[in-house]
Amino acid sequence: MPNSNSFDRHGLYFVSDMPGGKGGTDLYEAEIFEDDTYGAPVNLIAFNTIANEMFPFVDQDDTFYYSSNGLQNLGGLDVFYAKTNSNGVFESPQNIGVPINSTYDDFAFVIDKGLGYLASNRDNQNDQIYSFEQLKPLESACKAKFIGTVVDSKTGAVVPNAEVVFINGYLEEVGRVESDAQGRYDFDDTACGNITIVRASQSNYFANEVVVSGKDGGSINTTISLRLRRMAITDTGSKTDLGLLLDPIYFDLNSSYIRSDAKMELNKIVSIMNQYPSLEIDIRSHTDSRDSDRYNKWLSNRRAQSTIDYLISRGISPNRLTGRGYGETKLVNHCSNGVKCPDSLHEQNRRSEFIITKR
Repeated sequence: MPNSNSFDRHGLYFVSDMPGGKGGTDLYEAEIFEDDTYGAPVNLIAFNTIANEMFPFVDQDDTFYYSSNGLQNLGGLDVFYAKTNSNGVFESPQNIGVPINSTYDDFAFVIDKGLGYLASNRDNQNDQIYSFEQLKPLESACKAKFIGTVVDSKTGAVVPNAEVVFINGYLEEVGRVESDAQGRYDFDDTACGNITIVRASQSNYFANEVVVSGKDGGSINTTISLRLRRMAITDTGSKTDLGLLLDPIYFDLNSSYIRSDAKMELNKIVSIMNQYPSLEIDIRSHTDSRDSDRYNKWLSNRRAQSTIDYLISRGISPNRLTGRGYGETKLVNHCSNGVKCPDSLHEQNRRSEFIITKR
């Protein structure tokens, strides 16, 4: 990103809902050339979320301000800021906090030499313009450091060369590293509270993840245990269940909704199918034994279709996918009609399987 702002006219920042964005409205930058023409718009990926970002402003100190309702906030639109580092690049955004932000919408923030204005509908008012005076400099960004070790779940031995991915609350990747020869990894995050999941994977192991919180900053130490795979993709043939390579995906009771944990596993199937473009799979979905046979057959068909629809939405051709529901006819445990079981056992039956039909 060039070191541009609204004072030196090197860059223009604006808001758009043009196709290709990450959410409702996104922030964009367009370079301003010496002949007063504009470069192609560039999406400010580091700031944008699946929600709405708007009202960009850059002050004379090259601090970038904008409003968003897609990050951790006090309510509605909040004002966020990102300082410019010594390399002329914006740092991770931070919530500017109270009293600028409230539990209502706060937006259209501008400031010049310590005096500023913003708009807000706080106190149940219609949008009003407020003035303010900056009493102290913005605090430095909170920093969190994630450190840990990837180990074998059975032996406790370290797992080197594991890919460790850091994921925010919107299930978006914000960084990745590789564990070293001692299975160790570390990652610096300048946006405290941004990372909520650390996920590790290695070609010989099932992926696993831990839930974390860096909202208080400092060092967050985690150990991630990986379970050894029974086979590799190169060992598979037709009629093989890709579930032998991946963690299975499960459904909530009476639901065909693709859960967030299932999306992560489906994304790995997308990666495998992209890696092996001739691969075709049959999605076979199931229910637990509760409710009627007729209802369960209908529900399992919905689960198969929602699974197919998700894979198609991630770019997999429909010609490579088939699927159907089997209701409660293929239970994986003893929890059949009339047998009392905890939901943890019933959940094992609410699943989708991915059978390779062509390699």
